Amino acid sequence: MSDTDHSSILKRGIVLPEANSPAMRERESVCMARKRFQRGQLLLRGTRNPVWVGRWREDVIENGCVRRIQRKEILGTKTDYPTRKLALRALEDRLADINHVSYQPKPVAKFAEFAEKWQRFVLPNLKPSSQPPIKSQLRKRLLPALGSVAMKDITGERVQSFLVDCDLNPKTIKNLIGTLRIMWNSAKAWGYVGHGPIQWACAARMGRACPTLLLTGGHQTHH
Repeated sequence: MSDTDHSSILKRGIVLPEANSPAMRERESVCMARKRFQRGQLLLRGTRNPVWVGRWREDVIENGCVRRIQRKEILGTKTDYPTRKLALRALEDRLADINHVSYQPKPVAKFAEFAEKWQRFVLPNLKPSSQPPIKSQLRKRLLPALGSVAMKDITGERVQSFLVDCDLNPKTIKNLIGTLRIMWNSAKAWGYVGHGPIQWACAARMGRACPTLLLTGGHQTHH
């Protein structure tokens, strides 16, 4: 698929007559949340196996309206980050995309909803011979495992766990990785995700090939 074709797909849309009405403009002004730099909140939870939990607020788009929601995420264990200072650094990295000057609220959608749209607009433009295998991967593997997960919540750790649990041969895993790569490129171009692109490396684990994911921020690279 050429860049021109891809661009035309992304720009396709319908503008309703009432979109520019005073009522709609007033609604938009009310719906828009004021962007502020966030440091978030860091908590240590648990006693036997304590984990660092980060909390922050994030703007999302629902039904055409921007609203602010509270998010929380496990950043790692006390073993991963022995000190609070190291855990705060991990939280700062997690908030880097949200605090970046070019950050825009992202539409809320589950992987299944995005996949349905992707199959309508992108899949038909791929090679005919590759379309049936990709549909099979979606139906048998990707949708059962990730269908109910919000796009913004699909992290490297989650996909890593999914691929390991699949217990498939290295060639099949490689094909799944290729499909996820293609879909992730569209997801980022359409504004569903800001973390990416997905980078892959293979590492030996338990005597067989195992994919290792690195999700790098769109505005900075972590070494």
